[in-house]
Amino acid sequence: MASLGSVELVAGVDVKKGGKVTIAELFTAEERKKTFSAEADAPTGAKLRISVAKLEPFETIADLGSKKGEAASLWRLLKIWDLDKQLAAADDVKKGERLKVSVEIL
Repeated sequence: MASLGSVELVAGVDVKKGGKVTIAELFTAEERKKTFSAEADAPTGAKLRISVAKLEPFETIADLGSKKGEAASLWRLLKIWDLDKQLAAADDVKKGERLKVSVEIL
């Protein structure tokens, strides 16, 4: 697995350990648009693993790909239905907390 990159995003809601939350609920659209520099090529359709600190990771397919060195963001990478996937919290998340989001190419 190659790392595509990572970014820190600010949680918009509290989530209790064991609770369920979606990416759309957890991060505002503005947060999801924050960019990071792509560390590798990830063409459209590439399989990705998205890991959000304190949440279970999930796999998806890149909606819009990125080339090494280009700006990438969850807004561009995730398909619309990925924003509504229910993810379990492995630990408490507090509103305003900065969470690291890592993207790997599978």
